[in-house]
Amino acid sequence: MEPPYHLPDGRYTMLNASIRLTYGGATRSQLLRARLFSENTGLPIELATFDAYPEYDTERKLLTSKGLLPPQVHLRNMYEELAVSSDLGRFSDGTDKEIPSWFRESLSRDFAVEYAKDGRPWRRAIDVNGDRRSFYFQYLRSDGSVYATVDRRVGGSDWDRQNRGVVLTDPAGTPVAVLSSVPELINSWIRVMGEREKRHFLLFDSKESGRLIAEQPREDNQFLLLTAHTPHLQPPRHWNSPAATADWHETISGLHHWDAFIVLSDAHRADLELAEGKLNNIFVLPHPIADSSPLNSEDRDPNLALIVCRLEKQKRVQDALHAFRRVVDEVPEARLEIYGEGSKRAEWEELTRSLGLSDSVKFLGYDPNPGRQYRRASAFLMTSLFEAQPLSLLEAISHGSPIVAYDIKYGPAQMVRHGSNGYLTREGDIEDFARKTTSVLRDPSLSSQMSRASFEMAENFQLPRFFAAWNDLLETICQQKEGRLELEQVSAALDNGFLPSGRSFSSLTTVEMPDALHITGRVAVRTRPPSIHDSAQPTIQLRVQHPHNPNVLYLETADSQRLGDEDRNLTALLKKSDLEELFADHTTGFELWCETTLNNAHSLFRCDPTSANPAHRK
Repeated sequence: MEPPYHLPDGRYTMLNASIRLTYGGATRSQLLRARLFSENTGLPIELATFDAYPEYDTERKLLTSKGLLPPQVHLRNMYEELAVSSDLGRFSDGTDKEIPSWFRESLSRDFAVEYAKDGRPWRRAIDVNGDRRSFYFQYLRSDGSVYATVDRRVGGSDWDRQNRGVVLTDPAGTPVAVLSSVPELINSWIRVMGEREKRHFLLFDSKESGRLIAEQPREDNQFLLLTAHTPHLQPPRHWNSPAATADWHETISGLHHWDAFIVLSDAHRADLELAEGKLNNIFVLPHPIADSSPLNSEDRDPNLALIVCRLEKQKRVQDALHAFRRVVDEVPEARLEIYGEGSKRAEWEELTRSLGLSDSVKFLGYDPNPGRQYRRASAFLMTSLFEAQPLSLLEAISHGSPIVAYDIKYGPAQMVRHGSNGYLTREGDIEDFARKTTSVLRDPSLSSQMSRASFEMAENFQLPRFFAAWNDLLETICQQKEGRLELEQVSAALDNGFLPSGRSFSSLTTVEMPDALHITGRVAVRTRPPSIHDSAQPTIQLRVQHPHNPNVLYLETADSQRLGDEDRNLTALLKKSDLEELFADHTTGFELWCETTLNNAHSLFRCDPTSANPAHRK
């Protein structure tokens, strides 16, 4: 039977450092995608993990029993496969490397054996300094022989980017492959996995582990895709806010590594494009809804509200609890059920007691299939600090739940139409959140109306659109493969005739500006590879920004006469009226920036013609 949807031919591997049943939304999203791909395309799908964890057989059974791992999806683990490989020499990079002294030292050190839950020995731990922080780890085959020794003297996880050596050995203990780091081993494992494939699509849902591969030399048949599951910015999360974490800073700096950098909403892409340019490897592809079926309104409990989330700081459940105290004051029969686990559970249970809500609020633990809970509730609540496109909110609308959510970046506004299928309230406004929740629970006709609107909203995320978008994305990155490049250097030399003598652009005030400023100059663009083909010309624009305002004014810019392969003339027009309209609260301190975008590469730098030290964003 012909599968209902088509994707380009190739090997599809979805990678993550680790997978556990109790992990959060990114892992659930990955498991859902693997299931949908396997069930609807006829392609073999694999989930590949590379953590040293001896209990994956148990994890497979748990995931299968919950319906999250269908038989046609293969969950594989690097350490499991190394333990049974008959040719570990395949994982060498082909160069002769000296066997490191630390490996020889490890052979004569005392060790402690670590056991799996079924009683089998699976690893030896050598405590180098006696501080339980610095180890050599020796990983064991079923016969007790060592197949891999890893230098972990400087701490960290089993899979991070520290330069820890790895030595693979045959059953007799003879080294057959020496690698400089665990990431190099992971990359070699992936290379061997896909070495006979014309195309190997590698799909990552973790930026931390994804960079391990993206930063390594890639094979010609590999396509690297990363889905961003959280916003990349700190509050107030304007496009020019600092990166949310050091990991995010590195990820955004390395956007050019990815064939596809996938975000879940148009708003997320808009912020990225303001900072990084309209790169051809940024795509919007929301999570899908696997199924939805309208229910009768009487199937819902008119007094029940629901939260489904990890019980961690990001979810800000304390706001929902304070709001629900006000709800219960107005609707004494109101109840709130909270499904999920996490480090904040005890704290929030104590807050529940202190608010006098023990009879109204119940913490019910993790439910891997919460669909039946969504179908019971008359309101789904979300008070998160930030989201990208929360899977729980998508599941809620797929089951017709009315929504009350903080209007945060980026997800809720994409799925909630205020007053239609729910309410969006100002972030942190507990009083308004309580009022909106109360209005839904008090009015069954309103709840029923919003439930129908949620089902209508869910149509935007159904499988036909999901697979059409994935097919277009994959076809596009296959076509773009040869166009990947880097902008090695971009420079702008602007004429300063439009400025008063000795003045900088930032010192001008709107009072003294003419109605229009005509800006001219030259821009040089050097790429790696060096040739710029006519089919891939850079887009060059001048833009005006202000350090205390998130707005950006793009000027009417003409990339006019070319002066060779690298240089070209540039003209731009700045209208005073546009400046006053977009930056109404500012009269001076404006900055002139030059933005160049070419395929997957981007450059943005300040180009005030009298600035002695132009500022580069990257």
